[in-house]
Amino acid sequence: MHILGDEVVTIKEIREKANMTVEDLAWFFKIPRETIIAWEVGEKDCPKCTTELMELKLKQFGFFSDDGKRTIYQALNKAIDEFGSSIETPPTKEQNNNCD
Repeated sequence: MHILGDEVVTIKEIREKANMTVEDLAWFFKIPRETIIAWEVGEKDCPKCTTELMELKLKQFGFFSDDGKRTIYQALNKAIDEFGSSIETPPTKEQNNNCD
């Protein structure tokens, strides 16, 4: 069963419900940005287990808040409070484009 409902959901629906950009989702799950885009536009099929695990993890970190306005940084701050670890903010789009 999906957290977002009984119907099959897409990566894009999960990402939008979590109020994340493609870059945020790629950074959070350590998945190449191009892979997420390919899943979203239908160039590649995303495994069902991947979407289910993404939903579960995003729910665990509080991304699916009732108001739908939680940002990645708010959710990660919640995780830091709970787990006591520090994290770095994701690189900017410009920094990602400058990688070799």
